[in-house]
Amino acid sequence: MTITLRISVPVEELSLPKNSTGNDTASSHQPPARGIDTSTGFSRLLSGPTAGPPLCKRTQLQNFNCANLCNSLVRDERVCCSSGTLPSTLPSGNSDGTCKTRQVVLGDDCGSLANKCANSKTGLCSSLAEGQHVCCIRGTLPDLRPKEDADGYCAVYTTKENDYCSKIAAGLMLTVEELETFDKNAWGWNGCKLLYPKFNMCVSKGAAPMLQLFL
Repeated sequence: MTITLRISVPVEELSLPKNSTGNDTASSHQPPARGIDTSTGFSRLLSGPTAGPPLCKRTQLQNFNCANLCNSLVRDERVCCSSGTLPSTLPSGNSDGTCKTRQVVLGDDCGSLANKCANSKTGLCSSLAEGQHVCCIRGTLPDLRPKEDADGYCAVYTTKENDYCSKIAAGLMLTVEELETFDKNAWGWNGCKLLYPKFNMCVSKGAAPMLQLFL
């Protein structure tokens, strides 16, 4: 069972005792729990002096939610009152099962992406790269890899100032090794260690452009 909170008192007044042992009695220095307006009307979520039957006991909040729940409650937050996991509040994905994406920008970290996308993918924090696409709604990542054209020529990316291969690769869902392979026969290719601006590089399979123009 989940409860959607409507906070009618300051959040700090809902804090649990710091050294709670699982009973419903607050320590003397704790303010009493107050009424909380849930999605079903003004009801008691926690027990207290003027409470009716509680919707969710203090021990349930402690046992089925994160340890610091009552120190970090926000309006409309959903909490567990029984075992299980909260249903996802992420919007539905695209009709083809893919998600809408957001690209990682310089300075992004797990915290900023959580705020932007509510993305909790396991291992995400250890693999973030500038330009990388991450899901911001339900669904799987779409295939954004460039494709060769109908004539068999590769998709072309024109490099910019401050570009580097890992950034380009992340933005196109490729690897640096793939870029090196696609461009090994390209005229003027010096490898990822020496990447010039305004270079037309292959970012897919296919024949490389015949000429490279540095304008």
